[in-house]
Amino acid sequence: YKRGMEVSIEERLKQGITEMVEMWPTLRLAKEQGWGQKYKNQKTVIEEEMGQDTVSLKFTGTNEEISEKIVNYLVDSVVNYEVGAKDVEDDLKDIMEINFSVIDEDETERQLANTIIKLYEELKENNSTLLNTIHEKYVKFQEKFPKKQEEPPPLIPAEVPMEDEKNEPKKKDEPDEDDDGFTIVKPKGKKKQICLRKKQSS
Repeated sequence: YKRGMEVSIEERLKQGITEMVEMWPTLRLAKEQGWGQKYKNQKTVIEEEMGQDTVSLKFTGTNEEISEKIVNYLVDSVVNYEVGAKDVEDDLKDIMEINFSVIDEDETERQLANTIIKLYEELKENNSTLLNTIHEKYVKFQEKFPKKQEEPPPLIPAEVPMEDEKNEPKKKDEPDEDDDGFTIVKPKGKKKQICLRKKQSS
């Protein structure tokens, strides 16, 4: 925290929302499982129904970039559009379904939305009690779940001649090639998506 410096309500709200989003179990699971990358080119049911209305909620980039865009969207909505907890909850649900094809049956979006609005109301009254509580939880969360550094792809040593690679026996997991050098693609069964999804009532 910046002591001796005036920090705007928006900056403090962004800090609190950032920490809450990082701790949000549903988003953490979706990122760990790579659901955003797996289904980023597939249209979800909600996108088919809403069409262009979902464009502002469709985020691209790495998991960290998507998280940052979610935070910025929430801060903008709360500060500039003065949305209520129900609006934030609906946005969180739409964000998870559109970007990760996930519907959270535990309804953690409601709890997160209520906390975001409560935090904003307190900050407007120059009350940082909830912000400090969130930060304390976040510090403990970081100790328990430290951020994993993404490992860069391994580099092929330049000194290894290409001829040696040709003489190496073919590994089982390498793709087969025909006589013309084209890779033979073997069909694989489509992976079934794992989601936290409620049954829709008829």
